[in-house]
Amino acid sequence: MYDTAQTLIVVYKDEMLMNQLKKMVETNDDYKDMNVGLKDDSLNTVAWTEKVWLSNKQQGVIKDKILYLGDIKGTEDLIPVLDMSFDEYGVKFGWAGKQAVLYVDEKELEDEDRYKEFLNILNNLPIPDVVKKDINDIEDDGEGFFIDFSTIFGSLNGNKKKLERQMLFYGTVKLYYENTLEAFLKS
Repeated sequence: MYDTAQTLIVVYKDEMLMNQLKKMVETNDDYKDMNVGLKDDSLNTVAWTEKVWLSNKQQGVIKDKILYLGDIKGTEDLIPVLDMSFDEYGVKFGWAGKQAVLYVDEKELEDEDRYKEFLNILNNLPIPDVVKKDINDIEDDGEGFFIDFSTIFGSLNGNKKKLERQMLFYGTVKLYYENTLEAFLKS
């Protein structure tokens, strides 16, 4: 039924995040007279890595709508002109014309209480358990050593990437279930 479906190019760095979005879009989850997220079979997602996007961008004009998931090269010049749709827990989404960006500001969750509040919400979302894990928990690094992430929270390391991933999963679920993605597609 994709012959009448709208096409959305999704540019990503995190394949698990892209798979989460595709799962939600491709699942037939509507009820008789009620859509859950987007209307079933109304969207065809085309997944492009950042590298594929940069190559295609140089080759010419792209006519489909584009959703950038996360920190994609070139979005820093688009973000200042976005019409913002939501900004919660440092997770931000907006669009300008045919381009939309879901991005994060992890500094908004540096406060431990605010992070715990966010984590409680995250744990109730239909996302992989591996994403729900508290980044401040003590973990085994595989060498028998334990790392206390609370001592390095906010520094530029794998811990920051884990937080960004959590925030992007939160935003992706919000986009779908709260009809924000639909609003962008209809704009």
